[in-house]
Amino acid sequence: MCSSRPGAKQPSAAACQTESINPSINPSDTPSVTTVHATDGAGGLSDSQKMGYNRAVDERHWYVVYTSPRAEKKACADLLRADYEAYCPTRMEMHTWSRGQRRKVEKVLIPGVVFVKVKSDQLNEIRLFPRTISFMMDPAKRHNQYGGMTFAVVPDQQMRLLKAMVGQVDYDVSFTSNFSLGEYVRVAGFDSCDELAQIVQLPGDRQPYVGVRVSFLGCAYMKVPTARIIKVNA
Repeated sequence: MCSSRPGAKQPSAAACQTESINPSINPSDTPSVTTVHATDGAGGLSDSQKMGYNRAVDERHWYVVYTSPRAEKKACADLLRADYEAYCPTRMEMHTWSRGQRRKVEKVLIPGVVFVKVKSDQLNEIRLFPRTISFMMDPAKRHNQYGGMTFAVVPDQQMRLLKAMVGQVDYDVSFTSNFSLGEYVRVAGFDSCDELAQIVQLPGDRQPYVGVRVSFLGCAYMKVPTARIIKVNA
């Protein structure tokens, strides 16, 4: 519609008609146009969206699997026998029995949990194993494109550093869900791992530890001599 301002020259009827059918005359009033991508009719996804989705399905990620009580090592063994990449952090420690007998036992570092690296379309297969219960959900409560909840994923670099730390036979490694993060460091002796650890401090303990945060679960930590700690900028 043509506007009328005091003192302004009134446009002709033809001009008003032209303006009404040709929005380019008044660009500020031009409505925005939503671009519709071509699809093949399956799910309403564009070709580029489908390619990205297929790549995501094909990628393997580390998922946190809850197991039956005291069945972590057996659940991990079941997965390994089925040719899945699985990991159960364990440490050998000296145990003293009631009769005074002492011997080394294999202790599970994170009770009730094993890690498995699979594609997203393999998750249902993991649920079929008798000692696996469920997957850890994403605590951030993010949803996938279908509106469902997503599972927690542990980054590869955290898993590499966790394995390197657990593999240190000279030091005791523990796990906690309460800790604070500090500066980034490298640890001399972690020759097979280029990932950065961090200085952590436990509540009520002034002793600094070197730790690695494992996604949403908590932090694996150990005491390391100061001489083995190399400060870096990160």
